[in-house]
Amino acid sequence: MSRIEHIEGPEIDFPPEYRNYLIYCDESGGDSQAYHGWGTFWIPAERRGDLAQVLRDLKRKHEFQGEVKWNRIGYRNAPFFRDICGQFFRNNWMMFHCLAFGASVLRRELSEDGLVEARLHHLNALLQNKIDLFSGSGRDKIYHVRVAPLPSSYAKEDEQIHGITNAQLRGAMGHAPIRTMLTRDSRESAGVQFADFLLGSVLASWNERTAEDGPKAGLSRYVAKHLGWEDLRADTRPQEWKFNIWYHHDPEQPSPPSVETRECNWLVPVQPYRRVPK
Repeated sequence: MSRIEHIEGPEIDFPPEYRNYLIYCDESGGDSQAYHGWGTFWIPAERRGDLAQVLRDLKRKHEFQGEVKWNRIGYRNAPFFRDICGQFFRNNWMMFHCLAFGASVLRRELSEDGLVEARLHHLNALLQNKIDLFSGSGRDKIYHVRVAPLPSSYAKEDEQIHGITNAQLRGAMGHAPIRTMLTRDSRESAGVQFADFLLGSVLASWNERTAEDGPKAGLSRYVAKHLGWEDLRADTRPQEWKFNIWYHHDPEQPSPPSVETRECNWLVPVQPYRRVPK
């Protein structure tokens, strides 16, 4: 096991040091896409009112109505989505972590329940990895998870993954840090909407759509610019806490695709941290 050691710097508001987190989760990936993914948008629980205000102010400024979704991006509203990106990278209390995986993992399953189990397996892996990372050696951090509903016949799927993830975290960490896990309609959750938008920007690169002309491709490249990249088709280092991409290779595939791990050259400075042994 390891913990996170804070490296002193100019920032005061360092998100991995908060004690109470809200984690908003959303999944993306259509039948025609080679890569699917889960995105998680993290904020300190104390900031949920600030998040709602940020979104209200941007909607008022751009006269945007309705839900923030990657699939709603067009030429007319692209400036609104660019401002959402800017707010994310300028506000130090917002974090995004995602997991990308090949669609073959899902196509291998035949039944609806099998598909749901495969999708939830990846969400569970992402949550376990990141909560273990941010909790370090401490037992005083509490996590509240909100998940966009899956189109499935599973009853109380949030309770199922809550129990599974906490059981695995208990084995790894000695305690169960997830206090609540609930499904939330994306139309009523600003956090789920942020997760949808940022995950869409990542998968646009993984599904090789950023070379196209159009507002979605431009926004994906604009997000990548904040990492100092041309596109988002890569892993970040595990210690990147602000915006993190993790590719999960299907072990049943003969060989992984060519995926590089890139260093981030942040457009907006990000305070670093490093993991050290206990």
